[in-house]
Amino acid sequence: MHVQIPLRDVFRLPTIEQLAQTITKTELTGYAAIPAIEKDLIIRYPQHKNGCTS
Repeated sequence: MHVQIPLRDVFRLPTIEQLAQTITKTELTGYAAIPAIEKDLIIRYPQHKNGCTS
């Protein structure tokens, strides 16, 4: 379950039960970790004389 809760709510709600109720009411977010790519998949472009790569 991915939800975002303000840090202040963690301290404002004194019990796990209250925090759980807030989490249940919170809208789910579609955030997920972006996986890192392997170093051998990085494509290097040669630089031009003026330092630009495009």
